Amino acid sequence: MIVPRNRLLIWFAVVVLPFAALGALEPVAMPLAIGLIGLFIIAALADAVGARNVLAGISLELPAISRMSKDRSASLEMRVRNQRQKQRVLRVALALPRELQSAHEDVIVALPEGSEWSRLSWECLPLKRGNFRIETAHLETVSPFGFWDVRKIAPVVSEVRVYPNLLTERKNLAALFLHRGTFGLHAQRQLGKGREFEKLREYVPGDGYDEIHWKATARRGKPITKVFQIERTQEVYVVIDASRLSARKVEKSIEKSVVSSQWSVAGDAASHATDYGLPAADSMLERFVTAALVLGLAAEQQGDLFGLLTFTDRVGKFIRAKNGKAHYSACRDALYGAWLCGICLGAVGMSLHHKLCHVLGGMFNLPHAETHAIVLPHAAAYNAAAAPEAMARVARALHSANAPQGLFDLARQLGLPCALADIGMPEDGIVRAAEMAVRKPYANPRPIDHAPIEQLIAAAWRGDAPAQD
Repeated sequence: MIVPRNRLLIWFAVVVLPFAALGALEPVAMPLAIGLIGLFIIAALADAVGARNVLAGISLELPAISRMSKDRSASLEMRVRNQRQKQRVLRVALALPRELQSAHEDVIVALPEGSEWSRLSWECLPLKRGNFRIETAHLETVSPFGFWDVRKIAPVVSEVRVYPNLLTERKNLAALFLHRGTFGLHAQRQLGKGREFEKLREYVPGDGYDEIHWKATARRGKPITKVFQIERTQEVYVVIDASRLSARKVEKSIEKSVVSSQWSVAGDAASHATDYGLPAADSMLERFVTAALVLGLAAEQQGDLFGLLTFTDRVGKFIRAKNGKAHYSACRDALYGAWLCGICLGAVGMSLHHKLCHVLGGMFNLPHAETHAIVLPHAAAYNAAAAPEAMARVARALHSANAPQGLFDLARQLGLPCALADIGMPEDGIVRAAEMAVRKPYANPRPIDHAPIEQLIAAAWRGDAPAQD
C-alpha cells in the first residue's frame, strides 16, 4: 500500500498548478507546460512503481513468549530482518492489546547498510494480568524519490504473559519470612549427623571408622575425622485449589495489619500475603497465586526448597521442591496455567458439555477427566452452528479445518481414550443418560433436544469422529 507524502503535494503545487495556469493564460507556453507537467507525472508514477518492492525482504520478529509484571515497565525485544541489507529508515508500529500501554504509537528505526539483523526495544506498561497476543505489526518507509510512503502489514506471533506485581508484596512481606526478629524462624528436630561436609578435625575416641578421612590421615600421619553439619533446609509446598469456585470474586479486602507474634505468621501468612496492594475485585485464585509467588521468593532467600501442587477434582500439576531461578520460573509458569484454568472456568457459564459429563460420571462412575476428553469434540460439534466465532478461534488454535475434528484428533494424538465404552459405560445406558441430560438443562447456545443428544452420546460411546449438523 502506498500513500502520498507532503513532498508530492508540494511538488504538485510548485510544478502542476503554476504551469497549468501559465499554459491557460499564454497559449504559446502550452507545449512547455504540458511537457513539464507530463515529466512530473511520469516521475511520480515511476516512483510509485519502484516503491512496490521497497519493503520486500523486511520482516519483524518478536519473542514467542514475553514475561512481564503488572504495573511495572517492561520492554519487548524485537528483531528487524533486512534481507537486502540496504540502508533504510523504517517506521514501525505494533498492534498492542489495550491492556499493554505504550508511551508511543510508533518508532523510527534506521537499518544500517550491510547488516541483515537489527534490534529494537519497545517500552510498554502492562495494566492487567493475563495472557495477551500480538499478531500484527505495521511497517512504513519512503519511496526512492520520496513522493510516497510505502506501508506493509507484517504478521508476527508473540504471547505476552503478565504476572502479578510482587514488588510491593516482596517489600512488605519478606520480613515475615526472613531474618528479622523472630520472623522466619521454624522449629525443627535435628536427627542424625547430616550429610553436608563441614570440616576436618583430629580423631577422638568414639569416632566411627566410617567417619575417618583416609587420604587426610595418610597425608598428616595421624587419624583425621570428617565432620558433617546438620541440615537446616526444609521443603515448603504450596497447594492451590484451581477449581471453578476459586475464581469467585472477593467482595471485601482485608486491611493491612501488623503481625505481632510468631503464631500469627504461621496462621495468617497466606492471607496477609494476598492483601498488600490488591484491589477488592480480585478473585480468590489471584490471591492464591500472589501468595504462592511471595512464599516462593521468601523460601528461596531463606535457603528452603519450594514446591507446588495445583488441583481441581484431581491433581493438575506437581513440582517437587527444589531451589534456583530456573525452578522458580517453572513454578511461576505452573501457577500461571492454574490461574488461566480457574479464571476461564469462573468467567463463563457451564453448558452442554459440562452437563453431559456430570450426568455420565454420576450415573456410571466414569473417570472425570477421561469423560470430559471424550465428550468435548461431540459437544463442540453439537454447538458448532450456534457458536461459529468461538469454533473458528478454536480451529485456528488447533491448526484444524474445524474445531470438533481438531479436538478429536488432538485426543488421539495424546493417546487418550476416544470412546465411552473404553472407560466403562454400558451400551444400555445411552438412552437413560440422554433422558437425564435433557432434564433441567444448562444454558446452551443451541436448544437441547432428546434425539440429537441421544445420537451424540451414542457416537461418543462408539468413539466415532464428531459429526456436525
